[in-house]
Amino acid sequence: EWLTMRFLASALVFLISTASLLQGVAMQTVWYPETEVRQSIVFGETSRYALLEPELLASYADSVNLRISGAGDIRLISGRESDLVAWLDGANWSKPSLRVNPELETSTLIGRNYRGDNPPNGVSGFDVFMSESVEQRSLRQTVDYQPGIAYLIASDGLNPVPSRLEMTWQIEPPSVASDPFFAVSIAGYLFSLLLLVNAIRKQNFKPRRRGPKLPKPPSPRKSSGSKLINPAPRRKGRRAKFVAIGLSTGLLMSCAPEYPDPSLAPDQPEKQSIPSLNSAQFETILDSITDVVNQGDEQKNRELLESRLAGPSLDFRGAFYTLMNRSDEIVAPKPISSALQLALPTKTQSWPRTAMMVVGEGTESSPLQALFIRQESVRDNYRLWYNIELLPNIDFPEVAAVETGSSPIDADSGFLNFKVSGLVPAIGSLIDDGLDSVAVNVIDPDNQYIAQASGNLLALKNSLESATVSTNHELGDENISQLLTTDAGALVAFYMIDETSISPTEVAEAIAVEPGPEQVLLGSEASATGIQTRYGTMLLAHVRSSESERRVRILGASQVLLSVTRLEGDE
Repeated sequence: EWLTMRFLASALVFLISTASLLQGVAMQTVWYPETEVRQSIVFGETSRYALLEPELLASYADSVNLRISGAGDIRLISGRESDLVAWLDGANWSKPSLRVNPELETSTLIGRNYRGDNPPNGVSGFDVFMSESVEQRSLRQTVDYQPGIAYLIASDGLNPVPSRLEMTWQIEPPSVASDPFFAVSIAGYLFSLLLLVNAIRKQNFKPRRRGPKLPKPPSPRKSSGSKLINPAPRRKGRRAKFVAIGLSTGLLMSCAPEYPDPSLAPDQPEKQSIPSLNSAQFETILDSITDVVNQGDEQKNRELLESRLAGPSLDFRGAFYTLMNRSDEIVAPKPISSALQLALPTKTQSWPRTAMMVVGEGTESSPLQALFIRQESVRDNYRLWYNIELLPNIDFPEVAAVETGSSPIDADSGFLNFKVSGLVPAIGSLIDDGLDSVAVNVIDPDNQYIAQASGNLLALKNSLESATVSTNHELGDENISQLLTTDAGALVAFYMIDETSISPTEVAEAIAVEPGPEQVLLGSEASATGIQTRYGTMLLAHVRSSESERRVRILGASQVLLSVTRLEGDE
């Protein structure tokens, strides 16, 4: 009987080990926790756009697989969240968001609809867009979460937004403790084998000997109670089998793990503000500006520039085209290089906006230029407002990285040690009076522009014996661009108009005009009544912080002759 129990114990341990093995396998297969969360939404036909916020994209993981389906074109456009929201203002659009109901243990995507009567006049070619993907009928794309970056879903801006959106997040499941069950099953199988081997070795096998056959005893009469002879071993085996199966089944059912539903616990990041432009956008805008400028320079046509140039920059090149169309001897303005050296966006959510680029290769044919671009509204593209050639041997101030961005400051900010409105009078005083000007105390005259402008004016005065020279300096454009530097100062770009009037003191004397741009615009070699010239100069200055006692430095200048007119008087 003890030997029989060893066989039964071996079988019982074997069944329990098998149950443990099945438990481990089930935990890695049918009971394995969810590895993805899937949400979907169907948009109504009244919406033309749908906006996916960055917080929604990162609800369950740092990346999400998007599947967008609908009729016709399907566009997926990325951009700064606040810019896309402003761009959508006045349009019919929808914003999906997660709704979680802990009581019902459900999570769904719902859409909040917005209505407007001033939709955009297109869906492509806007500078606020960072990237754009276009497919037909179905679009699949994996989107990584980037702070502050949202995605816009659209068709062509006229037809409804693609009808269905499906979002799938691949999540990290909780740890599954299946290794102990595999270890228990292995140990159980080994123990069961030991019990079986031991039982077999202890079993008493008697040798069989051949001998004479003995007569068979008479068979006993069958008794009605013969079925009850020696029933114990059979009951014990059946009972042990049921016990083993019951234990195994109970072990499997009681050890089924329970995991929380991951869709009920989204972990959305906080909103973050980012600069208005990134490096790729700067490159795209610069390429567009250089293409337009090259076309304008080739055809000498100001109208070709108006899509990407405005303000002083447009006047600057337009004045050159006027001169070039009147004389073949006029040298074209320096081209704008596509070699981007430095980019400085602003960190703002309002308009107008300003950003700066430094381009060029630092050679005579491709000098370094500071380009200040300006965006009037969210649906307008950036246009070049100032292109200023940097002076040689300057120490350009440090600015924030493109990922950080600068902050725009108001005119005459109290954070600077010199009012911006005083720059034009101070520089004009330096040009007129040179080192004798009181402005040397606030503006450093040691630069090529001041030295050349002041020297030219002094030479003009010395060359005229029977004429008087008067000058006037004024601000040429009220839009002054200012961006903070890392030393709490500011880069200031502005436009100055310099007027010089030359009047003869004697009636018989005429004012001669030397060959060159001034003679081209005047149309003659002299004027008996005198002349007035107007030059436009785009200037870049570095103004120090209010805590600094250092003077303002001139970093760059680009000048062009705007007009030459005769003074009124008797010929």
